[in-house]
Amino acid sequence: MTNVAIKKLYKDVKPLKKIDNREFYENIEKVINKLVPFKNFRIQDEKTYIDVYAKLKKLHQIQYHAVEEQKEQEDKGFHVSIIDNGHGDCLLLENKDEYAIIDFGGDESFYKDSNNKEGNKIMDYLETNLKSNKIKYGFITHLHEDHLKMIGEITEKYELEDMYMLRNLPDEKNRPRIYSSLNNISSNKINFLDVEDVNNNVLEPLNLGCVKIEILGPAENFKDYNLNSLALLASYKDMKFLFTGDMEEKAEKNFLDYCRDYGIDLSNVVLVKIAHHLSKTSTCPEFIEAVGEGSFTSLVSCSQNDLERENEKRKKLEDIGLFYSTAENGNIEITMLPKMKGYIIDPERGRTHYEIERVLKEFKEIYKYASTKQRRFRMRKHREIEEEEEREAS
Repeated sequence: MTNVAIKKLYKDVKPLKKIDNREFYENIEKVINKLVPFKNFRIQDEKTYIDVYAKLKKLHQIQYHAVEEQKEQEDKGFHVSIIDNGHGDCLLLENKDEYAIIDFGGDESFYKDSNNKEGNKIMDYLETNLKSNKIKYGFITHLHEDHLKMIGEITEKYELEDMYMLRNLPDEKNRPRIYSSLNNISSNKINFLDVEDVNNNVLEPLNLGCVKIEILGPAENFKDYNLNSLALLASYKDMKFLFTGDMEEKAEKNFLDYCRDYGIDLSNVVLVKIAHHLSKTSTCPEFIEAVGEGSFTSLVSCSQNDLERENEKRKKLEDIGLFYSTAENGNIEITMLPKMKGYIIDPERGRTHYEIERVLKEFKEIYKYASTKQRRFRMRKHREIEEEEEREAS
């Protein structure tokens, strides 16, 4: 092949290639000779030239997309977002550009801006933060309106690959409304889960990138929707995050029994999405004692009314670990880091970095050896010292 032909191809393909110029030029003849035979090839043979150019372009496009795909799949951490939508649940999970959504928000996700234009907090958040229109998994923890409101809009705009929900049918009153919400989801994408399968521990874990998601509850068929909430445990490296829907005390104790029966370790749970918007009926003392060895960061999706009404519950949670709520902090964004034992919590009010080995170990030591009164006093002192350090740093 003539130098003229090489130079012309190099010039034409150069804008398309995504590799080093020198490397491309040195190897172009080798690459082209693999694509088409060049016996008697002449630059004047336009048909052959076009054929070479097309194949070379295709080859480099394939190579480029493969590199891009590899970059996109790099593990940059496990990201969890508690989307602020008042009294309602909607959580977005992401690892290696794969997404899962837990519940679909409530009425308070709607708002009007200064120009009286209607908007939606959940849709705004997804539009800003999703890199694709595909959501790998969707989970409906239970069939209540404040966990389902936006399911129609979300499934209309985004391609949902698999949906998981319990096979407990809504009552006659709610049935038309519930199923109209599911209209945008193909029936073959909805995976109905049986309580018996959960109870027998036969459900296969799901993979979101390199995050393992296990469905661990409910293990008993309760009549109440809240008690029948799906319990999900996400594991990333040696850190675990527990999602509890609207589980109440009876279901929490049943969940703990189930985990003990099957040897599921809850001691390294570092983050818990507190059930039922901080309700008094949830997060019982036994649950707090067992999960995360009695010390974890609490994340609550709630309205300002929930926060004020359940102030006593909030104080108890603040005594055993860090506490964040959407009512106070807006959207809460968590990144579990891939290369260290730690995580970043990023509420809208600012970014704070906590190292699990330092902070949670200290919390657990306080919890283990101190009486309740001493523990609360030491936790308050600990927070005061941290706040003082932050003020000095700023």
